[in-house]
Amino acid sequence: EDLLKAHKELEKSLQEMKNDFSENLKNQDQFKKVEPELLEKEEKLEKMMEEILSDEVKDFTKKIEDLMSQIQKKDAFEKLDEFKMSSQDLKMELDKLESLFKKLEFEAKVNETVNKLEELAKKQEELNKETKEGNKPIEELKKEQEQLNKEFDKIKEDLKNLEEKNKEQGNPLDTEKNEEKAEEIQDKMEQSKESLEKNDPSKAGKNQKSAAEKMKEMASDM
Repeated sequence: EDLLKAHKELEKSLQEMKNDFSENLKNQDQFKKVEPELLEKEEKLEKMMEEILSDEVKDFTKKIEDLMSQIQKKDAFEKLDEFKMSSQDLKMELDKLESLFKKLEFEAKVNETVNKLEELAKKQEELNKETKEGNKPIEELKKEQEQLNKEFDKIKEDLKNLEEKNKEQGNPLDTEKNEEKAEEIQDKMEQSKESLEKNDPSKAGKNQKSAAEKMKEMASDM
């Protein structure tokens, strides 16, 4: 009974991982720019999941159930040992798959954050252009800058989550360097807002340009 329970728990865990993986792919849909290498890994992982969740696994569970109903037979315990070995092999495969999934999930989050940075850099460049042209009221420019600042705050939260995952998995991402750049970007964006509040579009424009450039640099380095 313990073996059957353990095996069903393994099957359940794998199904949950597969569901999480599918959800992660859906979340990437809003950011269409996915690296080819990452896409290839995703397809490989999806195939592995399908293989492990194949009919063979379900057949194995049924065999255990049949065995439990025949436990009175003389050779039942010998067969049980064989199933234990098979269950151990399955657990090893599941562990490898889980490790691969976590690595792929991390890479996908990095890719998503890079896309967000690149998109925000474009918005900041557009606002910089509008600030230089001087056709919009200062108050409207200030509101747009405030909105961009809020969007960057969300990106900083993403970076914080990446840093935590990076520590857990030992990935070679220079999170300390990212943190320093994020602070520099936030400082430039805040200075831009303050300059607009002081009715100084010239100074605001310089800070906007600097913030956009630093965002693109950060995205490129990641």
